Amino acid sequence: MRKFILTEVFGDTVRIKILELLLENILKKEIEWEHISKIAKEAGISTSSSKRVIDSLIQEKIVDVKPIKTHAKNPKKSIRLNLDNKVVSELVFFYRKVRAFK
Repeated sequence: MRKFILTEVFGDTVRIKILELLLENILKKEIEWEHISKIAKEAGISTSSSKRVIDSLIQEKIVDVKPIKTHAKNPKKSIRLNLDNKVVSELVFFYRKVRAFK
């Protein structure tokens, strides 16, 4: 299972794990849109728990959401951190610094 850095500081919560996975995504050369089910699997959490937290992050404008184009009634969503959000910018800066210590 993946080792999470931020859980050591802020506690082992679904929200912290999801944020850390999204922060890792930002540090990649090319930022990807992540599927909610993939995030849940990587974090070792249930899809329903991750969906609940991600819905909250969407409302808070911490993540951007992009529905997958389909004819389904409730299409799957892809997400990534909202780089226009000042809090997210500070989180990225903080996360880079914390990772340097590991």
